[in-house]
Amino acid sequence: MIKKNSISFGKSPLRLFYFVYPLYFRLIQVPRENHAVIRLLFKARVPKGMRVTFDFTSLVLRRALKKYKPAAGSALDIGTGMGAVLANYLRSISSLKIDGVDLVVERVKSSQTVCDYNRSGARIWQSDLFQNVEGKYDLVFHNAAYMPAGLIKDVLSGIGRADDKFWDGGEDIASIISRFFRQAAEHLNPGGTALLGVNNFYVPDEKILDLIKAGPLTLIDRVTMPFNPSSVYVLRAKEKADGK
Repeated sequence: MIKKNSISFGKSPLRLFYFVYPLYFRLIQVPRENHAVIRLLFKARVPKGMRVTFDFTSLVLRRALKKYKPAAGSALDIGTGMGAVLANYLRSISSLKIDGVDLVVERVKSSQTVCDYNRSGARIWQSDLFQNVEGKYDLVFHNAAYMPAGLIKDVLSGIGRADDKFWDGGEDIASIISRFFRQAAEHLNPGGTALLGVNNFYVPDEKILDLIKAGPLTLIDRVTMPFNPSSVYVLRAKEKADGK
């Protein structure tokens, strides 16, 4: 069972959340998986019969990518998901060389299929964050796993699908995000940008800001959208004492 202090509910009573969320999840699942909606929002065509989805954070990341895409160079999509919709969107609005990684092998295959179908030229492979990443990039972006451990089991039992467990941020969501900050700093080219997307319904803004202060990256902007609970934190490497 989820501990009451392990998730941010804002001012919503815990019982109300458990009652309302499954209904809400069913309602938003339809447009999130609709191929026409995905093509309209992310300019990505999905092969017939494939299941691809996006979430609130994907929408804010889409806005941040449009604003902060570099003029040239390379980009890395960390946790590319079921169809690499953000990688395909970025390729449609830029000439960047794009790579993508995901922890789940099935999602790697699915994303590569969608990328090939859209002729994006993106390469997708399996990696736990940057574990199997060797190069450096001008842009790194990540839609973080933010749901507290056990939420899918406790709240969405019978609704989610087998791979929905990979939304799970684990027992300590902060440790995953902190690891992303550390590793992203090591894989950014000089002047490179990192984008972290988080749903602040689950992880409060204050917690993310504390993690940023303790990490190797500095916050330069926070991208949001009206009526959307998610934020994208725009980060760059902190300058060293000698200015290099």
